[in-house]
Amino acid sequence: MIRSLLCTALLSTALLSSVVAAGPSAADAGVASTGLDLSETSAVQSLLVVPPIVKVTTKQGGAFAGLNTAKTVEKFDAAAHQRLVAAFSKELEGKVIPAEAAFGAVAKAGATPATLRTQAGREKLAQATNVAWLVTFEFNRTGALVGTLYDAQGNQAGEPSYVTNAAAISQKNADDVAGFVAKQLIAVADARAKANAAAEAARLAELPKTPPPPETKADDFVDPDEAARLKRRAEAERKAFKADPDRTRVAIAVGPGVTFRGLEVGGDNAGRLAELRNTPTTGLAVYANLQPFQWFDKTAKSRFGDLQVDVHYRRAIVQAKVTEGPGVGTVCQMTDDDLMVRGTYRFQVAPKPHAPWIGVGGGFSQESTVFACSLPLPSTSLRGIDAQLRVRQPIVPGKLALEGSVGPRFLLSAPGLTPGFSLSGELWAELKPVSVFFGRAGVRVSRLVAANEVASLVDTRTFVGLELGVFF
Repeated sequence: MIRSLLCTALLSTALLSSVVAAGPSAADAGVASTGLDLSETSAVQSLLVVPPIVKVTTKQGGAFAGLNTAKTVEKFDAAAHQRLVAAFSKELEGKVIPAEAAFGAVAKAGATPATLRTQAGREKLAQATNVAWLVTFEFNRTGALVGTLYDAQGNQAGEPSYVTNAAAISQKNADDVAGFVAKQLIAVADARAKANAAAEAARLAELPKTPPPPETKADDFVDPDEAARLKRRAEAERKAFKADPDRTRVAIAVGPGVTFRGLEVGGDNAGRLAELRNTPTTGLAVYANLQPFQWFDKTAKSRFGDLQVDVHYRRAIVQAKVTEGPGVGTVCQMTDDDLMVRGTYRFQVAPKPHAPWIGVGGGFSQESTVFACSLPLPSTSLRGIDAQLRVRQPIVPGKLALEGSVGPRFLLSAPGLTPGFSLSGELWAELKPVSVFFGRAGVRVSRLVAANEVASLVDTRTFVGLELGVFF
């Protein structure tokens, strides 16, 4: 009996010792308590797996030999998407958006296969889902499944990954492409994290040594909430009025110029008018440009981001003087000016810094030469509607660009006036060498044709100007 009790006690002691030995070690407990992520995916942030793009036949072709009229459309494959999300979740545990949430977010953001092929569309989806990385899938011409990784700005990161014979996107296909893309993502994210850390360390090293803050007295206390509110307000004001050459909200310029005028007077009664000898005249021009969609972050890069309104006004410093015939030496006051108010919509032909912007513009214009005297001089005040093709070509992105436009001007008829075919155009070089400063130099040309019961007129004007101002 005593021997049995002794054996039982020894066995219990051994079991208790083995349980204590199997518990977590001090080193393991220390690592668990710190909460550090020491895995190879620690630099990877949230990832959105975009549903794969597949082509589906919606209408069968006809029965004509050699003629295939089948119609296909592109759509997202929800079933294959779930397999891809499951595969990526194995590779990047805790970093992948769940399949149902991802598919719903893509639909809510209005993303389509066409928009996901553009940098702006991918950036919009990343902002809507608040993720750091995107991966898209579609089939190439050889039938291989292609997975491409993009960052939060919609720019490609790394090289595309290919899986052949993946028409059905089986789970094995999904696992294969997830392994390829995850390997690239880990490498790219780690490299960017190290680069950002090095840049931050360099920035901190360059900061001047600051003395310790003075002791705070009771009456110097500042409410933390009030201080935070003032800081946010100052940051918003700084951001709102920062001069960005790639995001001009308003530009204003003023400067001198020279106008050359060629007036051709015809008709049976042209001899009744006094001969007008035109010479180059100096004047002052004012230019203003407003781009309303650039004021807001959400619309600055939208399809209407380059919608703008510009206004031009020129007035010549000139007067007429009689040089022959009765009244020689008489000075005749005159008004010589022109006004244009125009709206423009353009788009960039490719998402590259040197790619041109092409669009159309239209607006109201008026050019006047009015003599305030009794001499038989041909006064004109012609109003019209301009329709123009407008092109902007960056030369040095953010610094120098060429701006051109040309098109017909439809003169507005007035009592006794018969409009003819008229044209207008201009070419400017715009310069933004430093923050806020704005300048442009160029030429504006118009050829206006009209007739009345007295004579027919062909009024050709060329204005060459230099304008300086500011932008923000």
